[in-house]
Amino acid sequence: MDGDLAIAECRRRVASAGSDLYYAALFLTEEEKSRLFSLHALAAELADVPRAAADPGVARIKLAWWREEIARLAGGRPQHPIVIAVAASGASDRIDVRNVLAMATACETWLDRPSLPDMDAVVEAHARFEGLLWRESARTLGVDESAALACICRLGSIVGVIHTMRGLGALLPRGVARLPENLLRARGLAAEAIRRGEHDEAIAAIAADMADAVRAAMSDALAALQTPRRGRLLPLLILAEVAGKTLEELQAEGFRLLERRIALTPLRKLWTAVAVRRRERRLGRRA
Repeated sequence: MDGDLAIAECRRRVASAGSDLYYAALFLTEEEKSRLFSLHALAAELADVPRAAADPGVARIKLAWWREEIARLAGGRPQHPIVIAVAASGASDRIDVRNVLAMATACETWLDRPSLPDMDAVVEAHARFEGLLWRESARTLGVDESAALACICRLGSIVGVIHTMRGLGALLPRGVARLPENLLRARGLAAEAIRRGEHDEAIAAIAADMADAVRAAMSDALAALQTPRRGRLLPLLILAEVAGKTLEELQAEGFRLLERRIALTPLRKLWTAVAVRRRERRLGRRA
């Protein structure tokens, strides 16, 4: 497939009008958007494998193919349109392909339904996928300082937790939702009952406990993100702010996570993007 067509397909896949990523990328150049969208489209393809899998064995075969395809990216011979877009956009020249391979491996661990004892383990599980995605996103945006990458990885992990909470209604029946088992045990919940979508009141209470930890972790991660190139990370900071406001909406709705999927309106996402840009400009002037 032609590189431009492949990049356009990535935009359609993850950054259509109204999406979080669409508003996060409002202030980027077209070249920057192409790099960011292609990487996030690849991540979306990887994440869909365990989420959509009826047969774990088939999912493992698909993920093995994706690892081969990512290796072909490193060798300059990709076949899949999305991976072609990663190469054509120039993202492959900036990212660490080893981290993208690690993301594919992380997706396979979801099929094993690993035990996640507490919130620290939940955040760490997200670090192996969303955290690495944000780390490599920062590289596509021109930030490669190790301290900044560590902070942005942490921030991406936290946003990943919020996305899991928002999508619990769809993720629980598929067995790929990651929840802290200590909170489940405290309320006497069995994992199988959770997967069947039972105990919505208890799940709402668990989500409220998780939300307190998530907000504190996000505040700490943002405060630790001190880099002269922080302005280059504006799209990721917008995504974090949108996620934080989505968490507020989930709380306002009483964490009725099994009933419907809550998202901000496009207008509110636009306002959020503009507000974050203004905030970051003020911070930049003070630095």
